[in-house]
Amino acid sequence: MNLLKLIGYGNRAHIAIVGAGGKSSLLSYLSREFRKSDKKVIVSTTTKVWKHQVEGYAKVVLQNEEGWKEELFNALQNRRLPFIAERVLSDGKLKGISEDELDQLFLKAISDIILIEADGAKGYPIKAPGEFEPVIPKTATTVIGLIGLDAVGKRVKDGVVFRKERFKEITSLKDDDHIGADSLCRLILHPDGLFKGAPIDSQKVVFLNKLDIFRGEDSLFKYIRSNIGKEHILIAGSIKEEEIYPIDGEDL
Repeated sequence: MNLLKLIGYGNRAHIAIVGAGGKSSLLSYLSREFRKSDKKVIVSTTTKVWKHQVEGYAKVVLQNEEGWKEELFNALQNRRLPFIAERVLSDGKLKGISEDELDQLFLKAISDIILIEADGAKGYPIKAPGEFEPVIPKTATTVIGLIGLDAVGKRVKDGVVFRKERFKEITSLKDDDHIGADSLCRLILHPDGLFKGAPIDSQKVVFLNKLDIFRGEDSLFKYIRSNIGKEHILIAGSIKEEEIYPIDGEDL
C-alpha cells in the first residue's frame, strides 16, 4: 500500500521524521513518492546527514553560498528536488537548518511539501530522545516516528539502543531485559519518548520498519495497536522493499 494514502497529507504538508531504524531511507522514499504525485518538494534536516546520502536523489542547496534562494526557487520551478542545508562540514556531513527557518519556508508556501529528518540515531534501530532532541518545527503537520524491528527481542545491553540510559528511564527496562511490545508502547506514549516535541495538533504516525527481517510474532503488532490509542496511525513495513501495511487491530 502507498504510504502517502495511509498518512493522508492534504494539499500541503510539513513532515518530520524522528526515531531510529531507517529515517534517511524513508526521507528518500517519501521524496520520490511525492514527486510522482507532481508535488513541489523541499527536503532538509534539522540535524546532520551525510552529503553522499542525498546527492543521489536531490540537488543540494547551501545557505552559505551566494544566490542560494534563487537556486532553491529555480529547482522547485524546474521540478527538481532541492535538499537545503546550511553548509558542508569538514567531516562530509551537511549541517541542517533551524526549525525556525523551516517554519518560515513552510509559511511562505513556495513548495507543496517539506520533508525533514529531525532526529539522529547513529545507525541504531531504536532510540530515546536526548535533552535537546528531536528538533521539530512548530509548523510540522505530520510526525513519523520510526522504530527498527531488528531491536525487538534483543536485550537493552545488546548494542541496539541509542541513548540507552534515557531509554531505560522511559521504558523501565534494565540492561538484561528484552525489548518487546510493552516497552515499545511505553516509548511511543511517553511524553519524553518517540514523539517528544511534536506539535500537539500534528498527525502522529508510528512506523515499525524492517519487517523484511522481523522474525517475531504478529501478536506484537496487535498488542501495540490496542494499547497506543486511535490517535496514532500504526504502520509496519519495509522501506527497503517498499512494502507498507496498515495495522488496524484486525489485520495481521
